[in-house]
Amino acid sequence: MKVEVAVVVPNYSSKKSREFSIVPQYSQSYPFIQGLEERGIRVSTLDGGEVKLDGREISDWWRGYLSVPKLIRIINKHRIVFIWSTLGVMLSALSELPFLNFLKDKIILVLFYNHNPNHNLLKKILLDKLMYFGLKNCKAALYMLEKHIKEAKSIYALDDKKIVYCPAGVDVVFFKPKSEILDKEKEYGVSEQILEFVKKPYIVVSGDQLRSESDIIEVLDGLNFSLVRLTQNTHIEYFWKNKKPSFPVFCVSHLNPFEVRYLYQNAFCCLNLVDNSWQPAGWTAITEAMACGLPVIMNSGLVTEEINRLSFTKKPFIEVNGFSSANIKEKIYTLVKDAEYKNKLGLLARNFVLEKLDINKSADLVSNFIKNLSL
Repeated sequence: MKVEVAVVVPNYSSKKSREFSIVPQYSQSYPFIQGLEERGIRVSTLDGGEVKLDGREISDWWRGYLSVPKLIRIINKHRIVFIWSTLGVMLSALSELPFLNFLKDKIILVLFYNHNPNHNLLKKILLDKLMYFGLKNCKAALYMLEKHIKEAKSIYALDDKKIVYCPAGVDVVFFKPKSEILDKEKEYGVSEQILEFVKKPYIVVSGDQLRSESDIIEVLDGLNFSLVRLTQNTHIEYFWKNKKPSFPVFCVSHLNPFEVRYLYQNAFCCLNLVDNSWQPAGWTAITEAMACGLPVIMNSGLVTEEINRLSFTKKPFIEVNGFSSANIKEKIYTLVKDAEYKNKLGLLARNFVLEKLDINKSADLVSNFIKNLSL
């Protein structure tokens, strides 16, 4: 049975910067879409780049909420449409209106959270109403965290039949330890600037939220490490807003997948300092780093909670309870002093991702769910 779905993905470009047989098919920010084509589901990715849809090209039309009229027309033409986060919730909720009733039971919401505790009271009330009607009228809701599913069922009475749980998987064939890379692949697609920077020991900090950059400076001050910060935010001046770092900083965005992989494979460790108390911030970067066999140190939150729930055995990362620069620095020192422990932690991380977060398992979950919806 051939099934077609449209996928509305923010910050996505279908263009590949380099030709290579094992480059990830989709943006690494949204990896559980990868593999659907191989399972008999035609995917039209509607955002950025140049993507053919029914013989026509859609190029760079995504411009936030101003694109809602175009989105409505696209939804009307498809039986199933994946839409991310609040935008999808809003469109699904709008199907309560008689003249937009045709949107009902068409949208699969891809949700990373149910509510944002940082919003003011008025915005919380408004978004709470939108979430209720969005979940009521959607075709299904795809969650990557078990905790958010429980919240949606208890707060919004979400029907079990509409729920699909799918942790965001990792392309474990592409993201792998340096020891598993062929010599001809090791520096493929990597810029001279990156090759030069990584000659000295460095630590990777993931995340695109500007969460107290001064904390990062305090953590790394005096450790003799450079810093690589992977981010979607290009405003690096925030780094030295209050205090200029005493170590080299390489703040990079919009890297191709080969450069991301190379930076993980050659780093000392990876830090996740972003606030993940209400959404799984940093999940993609952290799990890709783990797939490359890189030891990870991260704040307690939803990411650590979900990985702990999935692992059942030894923690495949170092958890920091309660943010403290001194505490994180102590964890880094532990890795510096004990190379054997560092290597074991990296191997544990790799094996965890292989067992629990292989992208093929995620693709199986989503494709089977879509096919069942289409029967």
